Amino acid sequence: MPRHCSFLKFFLTQFSIISEANGWTEGAKACQLAASLREEAAEVLQTLPDSERLNLNSLYNALDLWFGQNYSKDYARLQMKIRLQKTGESLQEYASKVERLANLSFSDHQATVREVISLQYFVDGLKDGEIQRAVRMANVQDLKSALLYALKLEATTQASRKDCHSIQGVRVTADEPCESRLIKEMEK
Repeated sequence: MPRHCSFLKFFLTQFSIISEANGWTEGAKACQLAASLREEAAEVLQTLPDSERLNLNSLYNALDLWFGQNYSKDYARLQMKIRLQKTGESLQEYASKVERLANLSFSDHQATVREVISLQYFVDGLKDGEIQRAVRMANVQDLKSALLYALKLEATTQASRKDCHSIQGVRVTADEPCESRLIKEMEK
């Protein structure tokens, strides 16, 4: 079974095709299914009583409960609520992950609704507070516009940092002769 359990439907479809092609009985199907589970999916076996571990319907129900579409949507919604831009994560990577979570979470909604939700979560999770405020004030209408605007702000900020020249302090002591008219004026 794939590591990312959002592929449960595809996995079970393939499993069904293979089991029919091999002419497996219900018991053989249950045994083969249990044996094919890996990582997180294999942990489902521990949630079943011994008497149900080789029951095909029990296995299907347990997998659906843990990894089915409803689980995936709820899990994606939870991930989306807590998703913030990570340190070192580019704006493009972050936007892509937010968009993917919105599509998983709200697949039963219209694309325009998913777009609005993606935009809100993208802006809310931006790491740089100045960029976040500027994107909010820009009144962007969709995720792609917000990303483009944030990228421009980020590039501008980086360019401004490079242009800043460090100013070194000058030490003036009273013992040194001061020829500058400005400094003499300041001493008065």
